[in-house]
Amino acid sequence: MKNVLKNSTLVDRMIMVAFIGILAAVAIPAYGEYSVHAKADQTLTHLNGGNLPMTEIYMTTGLL
Repeated sequence: MKNVLKNSTLVDRMIMVAFIGILAAVAIPAYGEYSVHAKADQTLTHLNGGNLPMTEIYMTTGLL
């Protein structure tokens, strides 16, 4: 009985490879979509950063 639990067969390894392949097939597209959204959010943050100095000038002087 110990010998059966100790050794893995070719079928066991093929099942593991198939399982890892399924996980990769799901994870890789999800990561790609996540990175696109992260870059878009970062771009919006950088674009909105220019509004702060203009707002401060308007609040202190009333001029643009």
